[in-house]
Parts: sequence; C-alpha cells; structure tokens
Amino acid sequence: MAYVAGAQTALGLNVYAGQASVSKTLNFEEADAAAYDALEYARTLPPGPGRADAFKQAGKLRAAVDRLRSPRFPLRGRPPNVAGHKKVVRRVQMPLEDDLLRLLPFGEENAVSARVIWQQLGEWSVLSIRSRLNQMAAAGRIRRKEVKQASRSVFHYYR
Repeated sequence: MAYVAGAQTALGLNVYAGQASVSKTLNFEEADAAAYDALEYARTLPPGPGRADAFKQAGKLRAAVDRLRSPRFPLRGRPPNVAGHKKVVRRVQMPLEDDLLRLLPFGEENAVSARVIWQQLGEWSVLSIRSRLNQMAAAGRIRRKEVKQASRSVFHYYR
C-alpha cells in the first residue's frame, strides 16, 4: 500500500475520502503508467485487507486517469448560456408548396405517392406531406388520382 500511495504522491495524484483527482499538469501517459503499476502492485499482494485496500486505491487512481483523458460535461441540466450571445431559436417550417412542386413529376404515368415524396424530402411525416399535397390538389395546383391496390387505395400525385 505504501508503494501505491508513494506513486500517487510522486505523480501528483491525490486519493482522499473515496475520490481520486489528478493534477492538471500531469502527463496522461505518466498517469496511465502509474495507474497500471498500482494495479500490478495490488495483484502481487497476498489476500487480505491490505490487498483489498490496494485494489481500491488502484481503482480510484484508474478512475482519476480516465477523468483526465475524457472531456468534462455537466451531469445534467441545460448547458450554460455563453455570456453576450443570445440563443437563436430556429423554427423549422413545413416545406413550401414550391418545394413540393419541384419534387412532383409531370404526367399521370409518372405520378408518385406521398410516401415517395416524403422519402425524397427526408423530413416530416408521411401524413403531413399527404395533407399538404391534398390541400394543393383541392386548390387545383396539382392533380391527384386514386390507384386501387389489393386491399386499399393509394393516391398518386402529379403535375
């Protein structure tokens, strides 16, 4: 156990009250090697309370080294707002009719379903695209035909 504590102190690693910390000036490779050495030392000890304590210290040391390597993120809650910057909330809108018109083919023989248009857009839902296409068809901007399939009917849209 003295070796583990000595290695921790020599490398700027502090283990206290069940938590371990690593000094910021410590090189990651050195800290990683120290954690590995502490684990190897704990493995060489005979079974008993000393070995258990050495494994605990080695585990705390390994956790401290892992914290040194990984980025720090807050555990929960909203991220802090950067001072002087207003948050810009962008409202995502449904595609305009012109966008949908660009995707619709010309001619009845090339008509496509709302699902095909939805797959090309990659946004929203099939129902919202179908609703917008039905509104456009009711207004006379596009044409719609009903195609009967085995157990259902599907509307195809075209210009």
